[in-house]
Amino acid sequence: MNHRVIFLPPSTWDTNTEETTMSDTDNHLDADPHDDMRQYRGQLQAIELCRAVAASNGEAADAMFAAEEKQGLLKYLVAGLTHAAISLNRTVVAQHDDPGVTEERVWASLTERSTTGLIATHEINEITGGATE
Repeated sequence: MNHRVIFLPPSTWDTNTEETTMSDTDNHLDADPHDDMRQYRGQLQAIELCRAVAASNGEAADAMFAAEEKQGLLKYLVAGLTHAAISLNRTVVAQHDDPGVTEERVWASLTERSTTGLIATHEINEITGGATE
């Protein structure tokens, strides 16, 4: 499976560095199309990163992460990962007819899983005499 990193000309990111604001003057929104491009690009990169990790392709994942870091776009990659996680959570809830399956329960399950992994890894590290942080 091929993974790609999307590179845009560096000047794309230099055109408007101010934070996006919204104004209701004359019912016009003051939106930054460049910021929108960065956000959607970040979502695409996040999907490709998830694909690489799911395929156990650490080399591709590392290269993608490094490319985002080099371009100063990690914020958008993280935002894209957040968007993907929220979308997946809502999809899981929508596909279950069980009223007990809620967004909060999905988040709680993910939190529990990660907490268990962190605790287990710490305990293994202590047992084997590894370094702790």
